[in-house]
Amino acid sequence: MSDLYREILVKRKKTPVMNILRILLIAATAVLAVAGLMIAWPLIIGAAAAGVGSYFVSGRLEQEYEYLYVNGDFDIDVIYNMQKRKRAASYDADNLEIFAPYRSHQLDSWKNKNGLTVRDFTSGEENRSVWAGVYSADKGEEMVLLELDDSSLVNDLRRIAPRKVFLD
Repeated sequence: MSDLYREILVKRKKTPVMNILRILLIAATAVLAVAGLMIAWPLIIGAAAAGVGSYFVSGRLEQEYEYLYVNGDFDIDVIYNMQKRKRAASYDADNLEIFAPYRSHQLDSWKNKNGLTVRDFTSGEENRSVWAGVYSADKGEEMVLLELDDSSLVNDLRRIAPRKVFLD
């Protein structure tokens, strides 16, 4: 049995914009609630709207990507605040066009291609091992950016599709 099964968890870097937005929404909630109680009661509706907005922004503040790899097939889930899981994408090894490190020259023609959708499932941090896979789908071609440190996973993918996986 030569099945390879891997689960890889990649934590997304927090963006300062989301933190600032959350702080502004919480402050707006507090200011509008106080103003609604002291000046005009319709401002309480604005406070409630700002409170709901801060709730939804806070719910997506921390993100993690979970890659599930089984024999060339990738299932990618997004985990919000370590509580809620959502399936982000699923890719089949049969639809793989090319798989290489993101800085590889093998991907130059794909990076400049019109109509190519790029989906980033990396941590967003510098100096990480980012790999790119181009998959053909019903709605066009997608370039998927993954953060892989496990060489056995890439070697297994190369065993499945040797002419489509590049190591340079």
